[in-house]
This record gives sequence, structure tokens and C-alpha cells, in this order.
Amino acid sequence: MLRLILGVLIGAVLGWLARQYMEEQESGWPAPAEPTISIRPDAPAEADEPAAEPGATTVAYCARCRTKRPMSDPEPTTTKTGRRAMRGVCPVCGASMFRFVSPA
Repeated sequence: MLRLILGVLIGAVLGWLARQYMEEQESGWPAPAEPTISIRPDAPAEADEPAAEPGATTVAYCARCRTKRPMSDPEPTTTKTGRRAMRGVCPVCGASMFRFVSPA
């Protein structure tokens, strides 16, 4: 009996809240605007920005060593979604490394 009363009470409160929400939406309140400023507008560019050329030094994160290292044998690749990337090998542990590169 108590469960039935609580169920009816909770249902009534949720229905009331839904009606209040719908009335606010119909009243024409403007939607909250997205912020126009960047969180870090003066953020410096990364010092180890990867280059697209295979001969250039490409720095990537090695998950096995848990540090950033220059790739050995970097090869330019393209993902299934069309993003450009570099794939290589960690010179210390031999694990596979991967890094997205800028499209330009």
C-alpha cells in the first residue's frame, strides 16, 4: 500500500515538473548562448608539433614507456575517417606509436 502511494506521489511530482518545463519552453525564453571566448586564447603552440614528412623528427607518446619519445621509422598514414597521422616504433621498447598530424 505504501509503495502504491509513493508511486502515485512521485508520478504526480514528475508530471508537474514536466509541465513546468514545457511552459518555460513555450514562453519563448532564449536558449543559453554558447561562450564566444576561447578558454585559452593565448595558448602557445606545442614545441613538439609533428611534421608530415617521414624524414622529420616526429614526437609521439609511447604507452609502454609512458613518456614522449621521437618515433623511429615514422610512416605517414590516413585513418578510416580520412585524418592524417604518423605511425612508427618506439626506439627504446619497440612498441607501436601513433600520432595525428595537422592537415596542412
